[in-house]
Amino acid sequence: MTVSRNASHIASTLSASRRNNALAEAIAEVTKDHGDKAVDAFLDALKGWFNQRNYQAAAELVDYFQTHGCLPEIAQPAPPRRRISRVTSKADSACSANAK
Repeated sequence: MTVSRNASHIASTLSASRRNNALAEAIAEVTKDHGDKAVDAFLDALKGWFNQRNYQAAAELVDYFQTHGCLPEIAQPAPPRRRISRVTSKADSACSANAK
């Protein structure tokens, strides 16, 4: 029951950051309810569930956690750049006038 409920929740996430959060919560829940020793079996069952249903991103996330012991960092989108309007200076005007 724990595997299918958490796997379904993880699979339904639409972004990598939410998928990471959902997996972290699932691991914490399993650890709390069943102890540290249950986490490896839980992760194997999750990965099997994802592979059977072709949820590749979720299966790769579990595999990453099993390999590295942590969740991958998600790159944050760059803040929007402030657009600076170009103001024509006297020097630019002089260059333009001489080019004519």
